[in-house]
Amino acid sequence: MGLFSRKKIISVSSVTVNLAGKDTQTNYLRKTINSSITSGSDVAGTLSSAYLHGMGIKIEQAYKYGKDHYSLGLPEGKIYYGTPDIPELTSVIQGLNQGKDIVFVQADYGSPDISYWVDQYVTQKYEYDADYGGMGKPPAGIASDADIDFTVDSTGKVTIYYGTAPNQFKETVTFPGIDFQGGYYMAIYRIATKGSPSSTVETRPTLPTDVEGTNTTTENINNYGQFSTKKTTVAVVIDVVKNMTTITTTIQIDVVSRKQYFFYKAGVGTYPTLDSIINRVTRASIYYPVVPLRLNNKDLTDPSQQGTDLYKTSKNLLNKLNLKYTMLGDKLNENPDVGEIDHAFFVMGISFNSQYQTSIDYLHEFFKYLSKTSPSNKAEYLTWYAQTSGATGHIGANATRPPVNKLSLRQGPYDVTVAYQYVDFKVVDGVIGKKGTVLREKGIAASITIINDLNASVELKTNVSVVYFKKQISDTQYEVIELCGAEHSNNVYKGHSVNTNGYDCLGDLDNQGFVVPLCQNILDEMNLVNRTQMTFDCMFMVINSYSETKAKWYQSGIFQILTVAIAIVVSVVSFGGAIAGIQGVIAAATAAGTSVGLAVATFIGTQVLIGLAVTYGIQLLGQVLGADFLFIAAIAMLAYGAVSAYTSYGSSSNPGLPYADEVLGLVSSVSKGATSQLQKDLEVVMKEMKQNQENYQQQMKDIEDAMDMFQMNKDIDLYALTQSAYFNLFEQPNEFLVRTLNSNPGIVTLDAVSRYVGNALTLPQDLNSLRS
Repeated sequence: MGLFSRKKIISVSSVTVNLAGKDTQTNYLRKTINSSITSGSDVAGTLSSAYLHGMGIKIEQAYKYGKDHYSLGLPEGKIYYGTPDIPELTSVIQGLNQGKDIVFVQADYGSPDISYWVDQYVTQKYEYDADYGGMGKPPAGIASDADIDFTVDSTGKVTIYYGTAPNQFKETVTFPGIDFQGGYYMAIYRIATKGSPSSTVETRPTLPTDVEGTNTTTENINNYGQFSTKKTTVAVVIDVVKNMTTITTTIQIDVVSRKQYFFYKAGVGTYPTLDSIINRVTRASIYYPVVPLRLNNKDLTDPSQQGTDLYKTSKNLLNKLNLKYTMLGDKLNENPDVGEIDHAFFVMGISFNSQYQTSIDYLHEFFKYLSKTSPSNKAEYLTWYAQTSGATGHIGANATRPPVNKLSLRQGPYDVTVAYQYVDFKVVDGVIGKKGTVLREKGIAASITIINDLNASVELKTNVSVVYFKKQISDTQYEVIELCGAEHSNNVYKGHSVNTNGYDCLGDLDNQGFVVPLCQNILDEMNLVNRTQMTFDCMFMVINSYSETKAKWYQSGIFQILTVAIAIVVSVVSFGGAIAGIQGVIAAATAAGTSVGLAVATFIGTQVLIGLAVTYGIQLLGQVLGADFLFIAAIAMLAYGAVSAYTSYGSSSNPGLPYADEVLGLVSSVSKGATSQLQKDLEVVMKEMKQNQENYQQQMKDIEDAMDMFQMNKDIDLYALTQSAYFNLFEQPNEFLVRTLNSNPGIVTLDAVSRYVGNALTLPQDLNSLRS
């Protein structure tokens, strides 16, 4: 609806889901170090691999794939002046009405808002005016002041409801010819017609009550939105010589019409002065791709869609983020209201109310970028306000609208707009914290009220509160971003939108509907450590529906931790010290004819995932699965399986390695078990950590060296370390050399071929026996 909208707002349901969940964000650097220590792998090497092969790099690969190969390409982003030029618009409309005076009720520019067309239909057919009496000619059996509502389906068909059940009338209409990808002028106005004065003259003898002078009276007549103003002027002149009185009565009736409507798509060429608005647009494809998961109630992740380019390229794009296209679709289908989900998208961005430092830093830099590219600034807004606000601070309905900037992002049916009055940037002297500290603060709440000139009623009201972003850039200076009137519009269906105010959503952490798009220009300037951390807060599902959806279905613990768990485990397993052990387990399981996937799961769970399971698993044991060693294996297989789907691990060229489908399928088989085994593991961990103080000190030195390399502070989570597990299987010297000198785990797995005969003649070994 834009920053300024009609009083009646028709909204749809939209749920925005952060794939990282709502719990405290994982510190990627700290957890990677912890997992490296508990696995016995080299800390410096693991850190390097974790970042060079981590999400900070992968997200850039996803952008490049979207730019060069994705079937939908990159979304179109444009920044433009979102308020029509009222003098230009007035001139055009006056030309269509023989130069008569125009009184604006509402004027907007942007994506077509179908409520304007509905308003026009009801006004012309039923003499409807919401502000002045309702309907002059209501449908049969419906009261003139009955409520009017409407819905729009995905094809653009509008159903209008008059009154409430059981006494309700409804009708269906369509408005063909609207280009919902275009930018439209949409104006509601009234024509003011001055009447011609008519006079009558009466001359009579003067009466004692006659008083010489002129008196004017005014009478207003409202006929369901058509106003007549009758002005009567009576002039009395007394001729004292002749004792005669002359009375001249002049009547003038001015008429203000019912609401009139003007729609025009910019760029058509009919009105060149209005077309010029599209030349004041900054266009760029610097935003990350949007992946549709469901369109028009159709599941795009269904296997029946595998032959389409959209399916293939969407799958490949998400693969680069270690996400499985079909898994996201499966999660959607778990919703009991899936039949009511019309559109669903995978979107990359940062929620305006995110609580994490790297995310707030991104928001600071993004709005700083907008401050340099927006067509209207703070000075223009303050000038407008000083010129148009009265003593009460209210704005007349016929005044020009305030300057509004808009950032529009479109990719197919995904259509969002971020509107704002201005973004102001400055550098000030002072200290808010150490260098790099970023703060977000709410300013004083403020709003603009637009008053209808005809009857002094409130026509429109909008929030123009200010949010500040501050960033320390040196020992003595920090930057300040002042953002005024930020509002996010999710244009769900043909002008039917869900709006989220930036200032208000800061007090509602459950509302993540204000997603600021991910911009490649900003990410390019972020260092790798911060960019990697930020990626765990930038992946969303946006789910659009006409009905309220039951949103809690997506909040299972596994779904929340999946991205973080995969990233950390992959960095340790793929680049740490467990590869040689995995190869041996694969060979043994292959020779024995047992489940390769289960064997690898058991090994990974024992070797490296105890620390991870303690971190994540304890939070979920009592809620989801119970304390079972296989729970550790299940998390391991989630990570390992996700990698197997996109690397040589799960390909047919490496027989004996588990396929992703087999691996991920094991997760659902996790069942409850005894807690004694987990307790035993933890006791072993604590005992071994106490017996290896010298090794621990060396690891700490490695950590500090690695932290210095990444220019991070040395704040290590000692509590998490002491609560994690440390367990190493015994290995042969040659396996140790292969593990530590060879950085390509794919080569190691090929040894299974040369060892096949020996392994086939060796009885399988119980991994648990190695613990004693």
